Amino acid sequence: MSRTLAIGDIHGCFRALKALEEFVEFTPDDQIILLGDYVDRGLDTRGVLDWIINRRRSLNLITLRGNHEIMMLAARSGPRGLMFWKQVGGDAALMSYSSQSGDPTLNDIPVRHWKFLEQDLLPTFETDKHIFVHGSLQPNRNLDEQPEESLYWTDTDEWTPPHQSGKLIICGHDSQKNGLPAVHPAGICIDTWAHGNGWLTCLDTNTGTYWQTNERRERRTDTVDIST
Repeated sequence: MSRTLAIGDIHGCFRALKALEEFVEFTPDDQIILLGDYVDRGLDTRGVLDWIINRRRSLNLITLRGNHEIMMLAARSGPRGLMFWKQVGGDAALMSYSSQSGDPTLNDIPVRHWKFLEQDLLPTFETDKHIFVHGSLQPNRNLDEQPEESLYWTDTDEWTPPHQSGKLIICGHDSQKNGLPAVHPAGICIDTWAHGNGWLTCLDTNTGTYWQTNERRERRTDTVDIST
């Protein structure tokens, strides 16, 4: 039976991602939406991007853009862009590309990673009941009219009005330090602080079941009310 699954902010947490893959048992019939922020902060951005690029060949992955992908791409614009990216977690991402030749530079990042970040990320994804986005939505604007500030940089929280479509927003971006999905009137946030002391979350948007793993490869599962 096919499932529609959403995965929150991974942030370089490759061990948690691999554990989640084993726990949830992804199949080619599943539609899996990754909500962005694959890079930075955690120890293995390189491993995460390799996994996503490789699994796109065998799984139905839909990859959204997060603000950290935007900042990683902007690091190539010059010294200021690089410095800013490193300050917000890019230093850890860059170290995952290190080799015996010395400290890594942007040139050590494979072309296929840059190509993926440039060409293969979507701003939103929509199903019959849900809208998937990294950040949030302006409630009275169509999806093709949404400003980047909302899509990538704004939280969906208890003050966010429901979208005019009537569809529930499934998002990340706003780290839930308690490690639990946050249910709001407008949507559900599943950024559960994987890179901190929290969990990486995968939500079945049809049933409300969610699975969580962490960098210690611990597991847990529960349900959330998806009818909000």
